[in-house]
Amino acid sequence: MVSLWRLSLFVLLWFRTTISFAPFHCDTRRSLDVSYIQFAAFRRVSGPGTTKSGAGFGRRYGSSVSMSATTNKNKSFNAAAAQELLDIGAPGIGALYAANNISALQAPRPDVLELRESLDMLGEGGLEGPDIADILSACPEISNKAQAVSAVQTLTILQNTFELRRYDLRRIARSEPTILLKSDLTETLQALNDMKLSGKNLKLTLLRWPKILTYSTTTILNLSGFLSHPQVGFKEDQIGSLVRKAPWLLDGNLETQMGPVVRFLTKLQVRRIETVIRAYPQVLLTDVKTELLPRIEFLMKDLDLSLADASSVIGAFPLVLGLDVETRMRPAVMYLSNDRLGIAPESVSKVFRSFPSLLGLDTVEHFDVSVSFLQEIGVENIGRFVLRLPPVLGYDVEINMRPKWEYLTDTLGLSTYDITRFPAYFSYPLDKVIMPRASYLSDRCNRKASIWGLNTILTLSDDAFAEKVALTSKEEYAAYRASFAKQLERARVEEAAEAANTEVQQQQDGSSGVDSLQQSVPWLQQEAQSKDSGQQGSMEAPMASTSTTRLNQPMDGQAISTDTNPLSMTPASAVGGG
Repeated sequence: MVSLWRLSLFVLLWFRTTISFAPFHCDTRRSLDVSYIQFAAFRRVSGPGTTKSGAGFGRRYGSSVSMSATTNKNKSFNAAAAQELLDIGAPGIGALYAANNISALQAPRPDVLELRESLDMLGEGGLEGPDIADILSACPEISNKAQAVSAVQTLTILQNTFELRRYDLRRIARSEPTILLKSDLTETLQALNDMKLSGKNLKLTLLRWPKILTYSTTTILNLSGFLSHPQVGFKEDQIGSLVRKAPWLLDGNLETQMGPVVRFLTKLQVRRIETVIRAYPQVLLTDVKTELLPRIEFLMKDLDLSLADASSVIGAFPLVLGLDVETRMRPAVMYLSNDRLGIAPESVSKVFRSFPSLLGLDTVEHFDVSVSFLQEIGVENIGRFVLRLPPVLGYDVEINMRPKWEYLTDTLGLSTYDITRFPAYFSYPLDKVIMPRASYLSDRCNRKASIWGLNTILTLSDDAFAEKVALTSKEEYAAYRASFAKQLERARVEEAAEAANTEVQQQQDGSSGVDSLQQSVPWLQQEAQSKDSGQQGSMEAPMASTSTTRLNQPMDGQAISTDTNPLSMTPASAVGGG
């Protein structure tokens, strides 16, 4: 055993002195010879029994390159290693290895045995060959044994803390390999826990944004202190929910980005800055001069809003701070100011002050579609209709407006006149308000909804509707409404099941489509009858074929006609061999 060990050591020393390695740099950063990484990484991922000839590696990954190829004088070790790396699916780092273009390291250069131990530990920690290759390309210092030990400890902490699947653990390590170098991971986790971001919420955030564990405790505490400042207004138990929603805020600079934004909103007299940030966290990373200021100037100059009105608009619709002036807000204002609708300029300002979310809608996808529908149902004064119900410009026509219109005309027996008198009809839920109330009046009171009018039926609360309109108790209407909702849900389930059965039936009937077509087309029916009579040479084409390619290959000694019928999917004629 001793002699064998000495022989192995001699071979290893000869190996190191024979092959030219990358030279050391003069500064403290050392160049890593990639042949070390390749030799050890492939030994690790190839499994047991590959240390002699590399046969195991070839069997597992289908590679024609063996480790013995490194002794070929006509082919450098790096080139062979790069080819093997390409075989396991790591082309990026493989190209770097082939070019011997690995950047210098800030760590001592490991020897072969140490590198093998490091990559063995990474593999035992749950990583696979391609994972190790990608991680080393981003963080080559992990090839050192001390860093590899720390990386495995980090993987263990992540696994034990979050109960991650192996796939998720590998994905996190590959997307953010710097986590494996983080020595204060426990402190980072504690800092996140202190801001009420822990457990399942932190796990989901980690899977979505692995970078969250790369930040220092100082960065986390500084952001928490900034958000909890009285000028911003976050409570301690609200900070975690914001970071869970927008973890990239940890990338922001408190002095050059977030601080100026908060001061700008304060000057605008925005009352609840915390509400604005929760609704639109990106505002903290916007530039005041080039982004926020032009949008506020547009609101105050083009829409003639006062400072108080602009502040109110921001509070009601914080996303307005992220809308581009030229591509989004100005087209919306110009659409309503157009003579086509006939809305006065002062009225346009009132519309957007009351419903600022309209500034974020596309004029073609929303405004044009809604206006066309109103014209379709017979509304003549579109501008007046829009002024009475501005959100109508943002309603979905096919999902929201058309079903309500069809119920109004088909079931309630009302017309455009009624909808013109009460445009807000389109703003009420069809299933929860309109249908149950109209049905209740018809079933329990034996009166049509048209007697009271849409305004009387819909504007009241449920209790007031039951007592003042239906003249029944609120408990009775509540029970009816609950029963109506169950019946409606059951009807929808049955309708969905029927639609599914119909689709299945249509798919099954597709196989008999030829028979149906033959019955409807006389000459096809005659052809089918001639086939049934035993005409020689007839044959059916495969039903799976949908091609009309001519059949010109002989079969069983018979010449098949090249004329085919694309409708029946069978040869139009066949000549028998006699």
